Amino acid sequence: DYDGFEAKGKTFREEYSIKTKYFALCVANYGRNKAQHYLLETFLKTKSKDVTLVFIGSKPNHRNQKLYFNLLQLMGLAVKIHDRTKSIKLLTDVNRGMVVKAFHEADIFLLGSSFEVGTPAVIYEAMAAGLPFISSKSGSLGELYYSGGWIVNTTREMANGIDILLNGELLREELSEYGKGEYNSHYTVSHYIENMTRLYTSIV
Repeated sequence: DYDGFEAKGKTFREEYSIKTKYFALCVANYGRNKAQHYLLETFLKTKSKDVTLVFIGSKPNHRNQKLYFNLLQLMGLAVKIHDRTKSIKLLTDVNRGMVVKAFHEADIFLLGSSFEVGTPAVIYEAMAAGLPFISSKSGSLGELYYSGGWIVNTTREMANGIDILLNGELLREELSEYGKGEYNSHYTVSHYIENMTRLYTSIV
């Protein structure tokens, strides 16, 4: 999806009417364990202006998912009332092509998951697209501390990180290049197959 990526048709910004200078992205199914509410609480604490925070996830089907989604909508409205230079978009049913465009067009990637097994795939996607990330610490994310993004422990740390990255274009570019380099050197499918083959060979 990311090697040799060439945008065709409408951009993600055009398709979803994102008009702010900055664009922060979160891709995760809607649910408390993915902690989108954590990111909204964090977003309220940022000092950055002219920013849209975009959530992409599957359409809520179960009662608890729908209740949580409704909560996020209310929190998003509260953010807008608190600071009219900020915007929230809660998207569902976004096709894969548009998701890839989102990774390429966003300025930063955010993840607030409270529980993950291993490293979330979306972090690898961000690295592959050269998108700097800030994530809460979960799973094995601590191992990627210097791999194109930052791992944080509190909403205040994340809010500060968002402000630093959105106001630091050169820093974003440095993290972008580092993340892509790390991904291509260690985390591609071919590297995974090579590592699994080596592990299998060492066992038998």
